[in-house]
Amino acid sequence: MTTAERIKELKQKIRQLKKTCKSGADYRKLIRLKALLAYYRHSSCLKQIASHFDLSVKSLKLWIKRYESDDLENLSDRARKGRPCQLTDEQKELLKAALEDDKQRVWVARHIAVLLQTLFGVVYSVGYLPELLRSLGLSFCKAVTFLIKRDNEKRREWLQEKLPTIFRQKIEEGWRIFYQDEVGFQTEGTLAATWGVRGQATEVLKYGRHGRMNMMGALNWAPVYFMAS
Repeated sequence: MTTAERIKELKQKIRQLKKTCKSGADYRKLIRLKALLAYYRHSSCLKQIASHFDLSVKSLKLWIKRYESDDLENLSDRARKGRPCQLTDEQKELLKAALEDDKQRVWVARHIAVLLQTLFGVVYSVGYLPELLRSLGLSFCKAVTFLIKRDNEKRREWLQEKLPTIFRQKIEEGWRIFYQDEVGFQTEGTLAATWGVRGQATEVLKYGRHGRMNMMGALNWAPVYFMAS
């Protein structure tokens, strides 16, 4: 292949890659193609080309060799194995089970880092932990509070059957019924998001014991409601 043909081919590859590149690896390959194009246009300026693209002369020569052996695919980054995971598969399952079973608290990355060090003697960066937790099928989402003593069936019976009957009876007797509401400020921290199983709401058990400061108001709306109904 002549130099003119190589220049034409490289220009075409660069145009195609510009349209499709989505990752850092694609951009790095694009830089290498541009460096090769500059070399074939100005082959006597090898050092200057390497300096312009912030490369070593050795790396540029390696890419030229690969390209001239018709091996364009080798201009892409090779797969890297990375650092081995410090947790075994069994330890990962134990960690996931611990987060699922503990309903008395919300979990954030720094708490999980302490848990890993306590249980397994393993130290992880707080910044890396979200990646590890997502690989276990967990996600960071808002927890749902659930009062232990709540009886949903009795609550439904009261709201849908008993309360409307009492309202109608009292209004017919001439009573004025007010709707009352309140806004409160808790003396404890608000519930934060927690790590839990992806696609499942995490329920945090609470006993309803906390201090509040409230503002209250009332509205006489019941007669309008029952006339409309």
